[in-house]
Amino acid sequence: MVYLTPDVPRWVPRDEAALADAAHSGLLVESHYFDPKESIPSGSGKNRELARDLASFAVDGGVLLVGVAESEDGPPELAPVQLTGLPERVEQVARSIPDPPIPVTCTAIPTTNQPGYGYLLIEVPATGTAPHMVDGRYMGRGDKTKTQLSDPEVLRLHQARAHTQGEIAKLVDAYVARDPIPPEVSAQAHGFVLAAPVRPRPEMLLNVRPDGRWQQLLHQLLDQGAHTVGTLLAKESQYRPSLRSVSEFSRRSDGAALTYGLSSAREPMVWGAGQPSIEDVVELEVTEDGAIRVLTTRLGDGIEGRGQVVFEDILPDLVRRTVSMASYVSDLTGYLGPWMFGVAATNIAGKPASGSARINLSTIGRFGTDQPEYRRYTEASRVEVQQSPGAVTERLVGRFLRSVGFENAPSIRPLLEDPIPDLGSERIGL
Repeated sequence: MVYLTPDVPRWVPRDEAALADAAHSGLLVESHYFDPKESIPSGSGKNRELARDLASFAVDGGVLLVGVAESEDGPPELAPVQLTGLPERVEQVARSIPDPPIPVTCTAIPTTNQPGYGYLLIEVPATGTAPHMVDGRYMGRGDKTKTQLSDPEVLRLHQARAHTQGEIAKLVDAYVARDPIPPEVSAQAHGFVLAAPVRPRPEMLLNVRPDGRWQQLLHQLLDQGAHTVGTLLAKESQYRPSLRSVSEFSRRSDGAALTYGLSSAREPMVWGAGQPSIEDVVELEVTEDGAIRVLTTRLGDGIEGRGQVVFEDILPDLVRRTVSMASYVSDLTGYLGPWMFGVAATNIAGKPASGSARINLSTIGRFGTDQPEYRRYTEASRVEVQQSPGAVTERLVGRFLRSVGFENAPSIRPLLEDPIPDLGSERIGL
């Protein structure tokens, strides 16, 4: 069994033979990253104990393996358990009891001679929202067992998260500063979305470019990330220009880009000689180190009789597509670490939201005059990016939408939600 870093997969068995070899070699022993369990008994108390186990691993990441019995005078022994309903129960506990919920991945490994029996591998990522609380206590992991975190340990983890948010804030600041349309000549609201691996491998995108070409990689990122087939992202965006509009290829100092409305020198296009530049730009940039940057200068526009407004549905749409592109980059490069995300909306002070589908009609749907910009940052594990992109999106744009009463608009709500896994009809005691 090899333990490296949270960026590198630890030993992950996929069949009973691999488990047997590990058991005979004395490798199935409890550690900071691994906990073998003979079974997970049912009942409310046992479910809460399972939640504490999951929460303890969510700080640094780890694996629980169900179906391994301790031996008094030798290595652990394999003890297959009934698998029916067990993965669903674990996922329901992970979503229902810890605060905040924990994304987990459950892999059933069947035994060869008992139908319906086998082993359950529960992979818990290092989440971007740790530490997690169960029954009013924050849980962590010691050398071999779960522990209740002390106040200084909780403070240290929150400070580490704040440091990551500081790093993504700097990246967002730098991108906003590169806005190709200077604020003194800009009339519209602009939107910026950024995703970056927390611990990237240097130049990790270079080796995955088809035929060494950036253009093909960018189109792959759009087709299989931003417009993922079979999901709500496959639908056409209800605004233009969108990410489907980008086609002009350009190199960047740290990567490459596809743009709409920008010249190869990253200057706004003009209608003709002596005419003003067009404030109608969309950009997708990627860096050699795996970061993704998205810009739109048409987060708002002028509407006759209303003046400049903000299109409230564009920012959540771009964020959800950016989260999906980050997931695709993880798959493409084998990066298993967490991601940091940031979003900014500029030039929004005093402007009304454009739509009319507000749920909370007591709001006037207008950004405050003391709110010239909106910024928000978060961190998410690879598992959360893949399984809960709506939750990540909501963390980034929820406050933006709530400020103008659009958080429950029917056209927006699907972008903030995730499919509920089929946990069966049988409820568990929580």
